[in-house]
Amino acid sequence: MHSLPYRTFIRVRNAIGWRLRRVFGDHGVDAAMIACAKCWRPLLKKPLFIGVTGSAGKTTTKELLLGMLAHKGHAVGNDGSYSNIDKQAEALLRLAPNHSFFVTELSGHRPGEMDENLPLVRPTIGIVTVVRDDHSSKDYPREAIAGTKR
Repeated sequence: MHSLPYRTFIRVRNAIGWRLRRVFGDHGVDAAMIACAKCWRPLLKKPLFIGVTGSAGKTTTKELLLGMLAHKGHAVGNDGSYSNIDKQAEALLRLAPNHSFFVTELSGHRPGEMDENLPLVRPTIGIVTVVRDDHSSKDYPREAIAGTKR
């Protein structure tokens, strides 16, 4: 259960975030968060960074890992099944130097989609759940999907 000061902090943070988005727009706030996360990530030495990718099972695997690793130390991950760069940045900015683990999803539904996230997250461990034809097409066959995941 969260304490009252923590809940108050969350309410204030959300209220400020909503107002900033209203004034500067989503793109402006997201760009600022990404820039901050790019500066913050190199300073984080202790957490073990784990990236989960695959055609299916990413969210389940990430949530299971977060649950298991929470018993070994503080674990942080991205919310839900969002793996775009702004959600990655938001999750990284919640990470403190004393956290032990960071677990995130890395999607690659299209060629080059992970190219923006990987340099930001820089996972130490990569987990590939499965590679199937779910997102394949004539221009992006299973072999290309496997290459992206690799």
